[in-house]
Amino acid sequence: MSASILEKLDDQKALLVGISRKLRGGGQKTGPEAQMRRTLIKALVVTMASARSTGFDFASGLKMTYPNDPTLKSLAQLARSSVQPALTSVAGWAAELVQEGVNPSLLLALAPQSVVTRLAAMSLRVDLASAPSPIRFPYSVPSAIIPTPFIAEGDPIPVRGGHLSSLSLTGKKASVISIYTSELMKRSVATVETIVSRTLGQDIARSIDNIFLSDDAATASSPGGVLVGATDVPASTATDPVTAAAADISALIDALSNPAAATSPVLIVSPGRAAFLALSFPGSFPVIASEFAGDRVIALDCDDLVIGVEPGSPDISVTKEAVLHEDSNALAISTPGAPNVVAAPTRSLYQTDCLALRLIENLDWRSSTVAAVVDGPAW
Repeated sequence: MSASILEKLDDQKALLVGISRKLRGGGQKTGPEAQMRRTLIKALVVTMASARSTGFDFASGLKMTYPNDPTLKSLAQLARSSVQPALTSVAGWAAELVQEGVNPSLLLALAPQSVVTRLAAMSLRVDLASAPSPIRFPYSVPSAIIPTPFIAEGDPIPVRGGHLSSLSLTGKKASVISIYTSELMKRSVATVETIVSRTLGQDIARSIDNIFLSDDAATASSPGGVLVGATDVPASTATDPVTAAAADISALIDALSNPAAATSPVLIVSPGRAAFLALSFPGSFPVIASEFAGDRVIALDCDDLVIGVEPGSPDISVTKEAVLHEDSNALAISTPGAPNVVAAPTRSLYQTDCLALRLIENLDWRSSTVAAVVDGPAW
């Protein structure tokens, strides 16, 4: 085999490895945000161990589990018993985990591959008030372009046509519960960290992204999907996949001009299409992979997207004494009636020797322009 062919094969292998790492979140392993995520996972592991063992408090658990970890020494000195919910807004429990200017949402930090998390790094992020009152974010809606900004001395200055509007963001309660067996806590610390980090990230990402990439209208309790009122763009009829992809992407970005041209477009596609775009158009534009994209190519303008999160951190608690309805559409365990209606399936954490880890945080998002979508592209 010639040297040139071997070099090309090596180049393709390196490209595929890079794509694989991107899809798995390889870029999240370094930096202050990744460090914050690792620190929070360690605190959650100790919290779970504390809830599982009688007489095992958080402070002693830190010393036993991570005896030489410098990032948790100050926390170990101040921590209280983990019987109470872990609030990072409370000094002495988990306030020490919060790093200013890194990521205002630890809930999103736990799910680095979430579409919302990755868009939050590219769009405008605002802090939601801890109170339920909405905040309004103003933006301009141009309706006309000034013919020329240059004027003669003494002439009146032209005023751009248009008006101001605003987006209203109110914190919506985002919450997830993940269940772990007590046997898990008997494994090595590294194994426990890996499993907790992976399952929490998957649970949070899938729960939030399923709503974000939907066409469900906003309600009093949930943000609306970004596909509400989306602009439908006809798929290209070109038979060559690369040609069709180029035509579809160009049409999508043009469709984001509403009325001003998109300044920070991003595509959201299935993992397979993300790999195809990386191979066909390497480094040309931002692409986010998501299982919830389905057979669609979605385009958003990040400069028009506002994501609001409650600063500080989520309400975190662990218990081994609860009964849960194990369903993504959870119901009350028992609904009074004649006869009473009991939700199924349910799990007794005490009876099955399991732990439940719950996170709650306020989150909301709005876009001043609508998304553009191609359904069923030919590539």
